[in-house]
Amino acid sequence: MAIPTEYLVSAARVCLRMPTHGDTWFFVSPTTTVTQFKSACLQEDTQLDSIDVFLNNEPVAADEKVYNLLERREPLQLRLGQITYQFDTIPKS
Repeated sequence: MAIPTEYLVSAARVCLRMPTHGDTWFFVSPTTTVTQFKSACLQEDTQLDSIDVFLNNEPVAADEKVYNLLERREPLQLRLGQITYQFDTIPKS
């Protein structure tokens, strides 16, 4: 399932379908780490039991910057509980 992603100047916002609140938008700045992104998701919805981020099906390091991962234009996945989503990548200019 694709994650709606909108790219702004030096930022992105992504829409995740959270278990309790449904569609929820999160802003990702160039400094947002995987740990910070996961923390924001868990704060938004306490029903989540796990959040994992993968690049090319490999776990991503906690200190990686989410926006930098999106810029790589490689398959970036997010697993919320048992559901795996794919981020839309930044369009090529």
